[in-house]
Amino acid sequence: MVDIKHSEGEDFLRRHVLFDKLIWTIEEVCQFTTYKRGTIYNLVSEGSIPYRKCGRKLFFVPSEILKWIKGEQR
Repeated sequence: MVDIKHSEGEDFLRRHVLFDKLIWTIEEVCQFTTYKRGTIYNLVSEGSIPYRKCGRKLFFVPSEILKWIKGEQR
């Protein structure tokens, strides 16, 4: 289970233009979730966080990450 408070995430979205981007890098997911890079990689390898892969690069869709945090998506 993700232990990020919903209101904190929503406040973050209102205050930052990060959510205006269509695709996030792993660094931006780390910034949004406050998880370390290694934790995100572990979540990707477990298949518990929604992601896209192009070659060797990982990408994340902001709306999917927000749904994942809220528990609406796996």
